[in-house]
Amino acid sequence: MVIKSKKMRDIKILTILFVCVLFVFNACVDPPEYPEEPVIEFVSISKTNVVSQFLQQEDSLAITISFTDGDGDLGNDDNSLDVMLIGSNFNDTSYFKLPVIPQQGVGNGISGEATFSMDENYFCCLSCFAPVDETNAQFYTIRIKDIAGNFSNPVVTPEITIQCQ
Repeated sequence: MVIKSKKMRDIKILTILFVCVLFVFNACVDPPEYPEEPVIEFVSISKTNVVSQFLQQEDSLAITISFTDGDGDLGNDDNSLDVMLIGSNFNDTSYFKLPVIPQQGVGNGISGEATFSMDENYFCCLSCFAPVDETNAQFYTIRIKDIAGNFSNPVVTPEITIQCQ
């Protein structure tokens, strides 16, 4: 009986030792390193066909991008707009604001996704004055700017077909 309890005690000690070794190895994992300027990737668009009707909100779409930033300085407390969507027709530019991302604990950089909703006011300028039943096509180039003034790489959405009504 004494021999059995000694085996059990040895197994418990080995188990605790193994768990401690796992914690040590887990603590040694390096966090990801991102460049100081923002890097973005196109993730999705809610649809590629929209309807535009003069002075009436008929349709909308949402564009999602992923982002990383090495120094974590995205989003401002002030009213500056830090996301640019540049339309392919007439180079019309729409601006959006990223939410404020707290600086506390972002020493190793940040990553995430952002979604921007666009209603007819964003794509109306291309189709509102077009004849009824005409279609226009456009894509958007997206860039973001961090607090330090660094611009991200540009990404391009798929083509969006705008139906005039």
